[in-house]
Amino acid sequence: MEEIFKRLQFKLLDLEHTGLDEDGAAALFDMIEYYESATHLNIGSNKHLGARGWQAAAHMMRKTSCLQSLDARNTPLLEPSAPLVARALRISSSLAVLHLENTALSGRPLMLLATALKMNVSLRELYLA
Repeated sequence: MEEIFKRLQFKLLDLEHTGLDEDGAAALFDMIEYYESATHLNIGSNKHLGARGWQAAAHMMRKTSCLQSLDARNTPLLEPSAPLVARALRISSSLAVLHLENTALSGRPLMLLATALKMNVSLRELYLA
């Protein structure tokens, strides 16, 4: 897979309902970040992304300059991972669209996200439900 990311840049990388787990997500996000290989990424409906997957996603959001849209609807974003994503959103410079519908965000994680968004100047569309 790395050879593909090395040579191509995707407008949309759609990995919805693919059973992406922590290990797969961490490897995938590292490659996307390193090769700047996707502008729109859909990781929706992957229930087993886990803390390590979200950590890698947050790192990718912070470091990549090409990612414009991230769709993570129906992918649980639980309390241990929320601070990492919030921190990434605070300093993300390219992400313009973020889908977090049905990610179980509430309470403190939601407050962290809202606080981080006060400092974000690039995000134009945020979807929560």
